[in-house]
Amino acid sequence: MPQYIRLIDLDKVPENSNLSVKKDGMDILVCRMEKEEVYAVENQCSHALSPLEGGRMKSHYLFCPLHGVKFSLQNGCPSGKLTKKNIRTFPVKIKNGSIIISYEP
Repeated sequence: MPQYIRLIDLDKVPENSNLSVKKDGMDILVCRMEKEEVYAVENQCSHALSPLEGGRMKSHYLFCPLHGVKFSLQNGCPSGKLTKKNIRTFPVKIKNGSIIISYEP
């Protein structure tokens, strides 16, 4: 059964940026586009297993800072030839000014 956990206050993640949050043994990358448009993905590239934090974001995509692999923030699907393996995504809600995600342990 999915659980909901609070990650961080929304105002701690500036618009058009991403921030790694460690929670319950997981490294989750919170990606905030504009206003309350927020995504959460596992902070690990499925190609080189390197952190995705600091990667450029554009039009609902996140680019790996190491090799430029492009991942959809909506479903984790990669584009290009370096990997065919998705990254894990988490459903996100904003509640009382906090970013909350759903996950299955």
